[in-house]
Amino acid sequence: MKTNVFFKAVVMVAVVMASVMSANAGNPTNYVKNDEMNG
Repeated sequence: MKTNVFFKAVVMVAVVMASVMSANAGNPTNYVKNDEMNG
């Protein structure tokens, strides 16, 4: 149970980081590539 919650937290952080990086870069192409890599 704890492991699942921890994993979800890590995924959320990764998604937020990707979103912030994409917003700073302002490049939709990079955002699509990151989304594909993250699945």
